[in-house]
Parts: sequence; C-alpha cells; structure tokens
Amino acid sequence: MLWCQLVERTARASHGALANQVLVPSNVNAILGRNMTLSCLVEVGANLSLTQSSWERSLSTGTITLAVFNPEFGISISPEYRKRLSFHSPSPQNVTVVLQDVGFSDSGVYTCKVATFPLGNTQASTHVSIMVKPEVYVSAGSAPLLDGGNESLVATCIAERARPPANVSWETELFGRSQAHQQAEPNGTTTSQVRYLWRPTRRAQDHPLTCVVQHPALPTEFRIPYQLNVQYAPEVTVARSNGEWYAGRENAQLQCQANANPPVHYWHWSRLDGPMPEGVEVLNNTLLFTLPLHQNDSGVYRCEVANDIAQKSRETRIWIQGE
Repeated sequence: MLWCQLVERTARASHGALANQVLVPSNVNAILGRNMTLSCLVEVGANLSLTQSSWERSLSTGTITLAVFNPEFGISISPEYRKRLSFHSPSPQNVTVVLQDVGFSDSGVYTCKVATFPLGNTQASTHVSIMVKPEVYVSAGSAPLLDGGNESLVATCIAERARPPANVSWETELFGRSQAHQQAEPNGTTTSQVRYLWRPTRRAQDHPLTCVVQHPALPTEFRIPYQLNVQYAPEVTVARSNGEWYAGRENAQLQCQANANPPVHYWHWSRLDGPMPEGVEVLNNTLLFTLPLHQNDSGVYRCEVANDIAQKSRETRIWIQGE
C-alpha cells in the first residue's frame, strides 16, 4: 500500500519532431514492511525505437541500476534486489516495478530511465519516504477521578512509534486542558502522546471524550472513545409508599435510594426518636412495616449508606393519621 503525490513528474526529451515522455509520481510514501509500487509510464514519440528502460537508485556512494527491461532480451534485476523487486507488467509503455517488504534503508531517490534510438535517454525521478503506521491506544490515569478533587489526569492518547510523527488530540466538550509530548525512538520513529487534565465533577459522569489520531499511513483518522468514570460520595433520598399514611394501613414501606460511584455496599435503618416499631423489618435498602400502621409509628427515621468514598445519611419524618 502506498500514497503518491497527485502531481506527477514528467520528463520530456525532444529533437525536432521526435519526443519522449516519462511519467512518475513526484513522491511515494510507503509503509514499513509493506510492498511499494514505483510507477513509470512511457510515451515514445513517433519514428523512435525503444532500446531499453531501467530503474536506478541514487546512493551516497553513487548510482546503482536496480532493474532493466529490454524489449528484445527481456528482464534483468540486480542480484541484491532479485528477491524483492519485480516488474508489474513490463511493456514498452509501462515499466512499473514493485519492491516488497520495504525498510528504512529503501528511502531515497529512484529514477526511471528510458533509452530510445536515435534520441537517447529520457528520465524522471521520484522521492521515496518510508512511513511507519502508529500503534494507537488510550491509557487511563493512574489515580481515580474524585468529585471535587484537584486537577487530575483523565487519560492519555498515545500514537506509538510512528514515522512521520502522528497528529494526536482529544475531542471533548469538557473544560480541561491538554498536554502534548513527543519522544524520539531509537529506530527513527516518534511516539506522540497527549495527556488530558481536568478537575473532576460528578455532573460529568459518563461524559465521552475521543482520542483522535491522524497519520498519512492511516486510511482515515483513528478515533477511540473514552468514557469518564468519576467517583463520588452517595447522594441519599428516601421514598415512601404512595398515598396517605394512616392508622390501619397495611404494606407501608420506606425505601432508601442512593446515587453513588462506586456503588453503595452498606445500608442501615434506624429510628431517632425511639425504638423501632414492632413488626418492622429491614430488607436491604427497604424498611417494611409488616403490621398495620399505628399512630405510635410516627417519628423520624434515618437511612445510612456508605461506599468506598464516604458514608452519608438521610432522615425523614412520617406522621400517622388517626383512624
């Protein structure tokens, strides 16, 4: 897989009415470990005869010939490239080649050269860059997000070992801030990460954030959703059976309800102005009046709950109307 710059490089050679054209992409971005296609299309002018076409590579030590296509004698490939390089579908009009399993050392300038008689050589060059697709993931902050606490690390969006460096960001409606950091790796790649810092509030519980990574080796931007997990103390309410509470009413109950994160693990019912009435039972978070209500059941009842953050309570007064 590769990406080519849309503007192609065209070389023309002409002599009077004779002309050749060699068309190659100006730039090719190949992905490390994948196959790379070097496109070369040839237009041979009228009254010209194609002698041969070849691919050359410019190195610091000089120019080497990688492959040759001769319409009469066939194909020749340099020994050091024989296992990795091949012509795609060779013809006088197309000398495109494919290089397999590209590495960092394959970056540089490649030249497609065409020899015709009697005009001579026409050539065009393309610049190859080797890209590395990033490994993308999200890492949660090491400490829990506590409601009302100080600014905390929510999560880090990471694009690991990319070439060129990836563009990393957080997409959110929260009023936090981002911290970006890049680290050069020994193999020539770059790890980019963006930390998201925010002062936690329970009002934003389950609010989404999105880690967004853009890189030319990715076909589309990479998006990872992340959901806030804010821990907070219980918020306690008490619900009672609908309707009037009057002497003789049956199946009355008080239910203690708690909104908490993490969930409540402790429930306790008590009466503040006297002992619990006869026939009252506690079932988890519910206070059940198993006997018909009596005026002596009037009083103040308290529900206590606790989670890993704090212990909270709520009191409610009930009044039993006489018969």
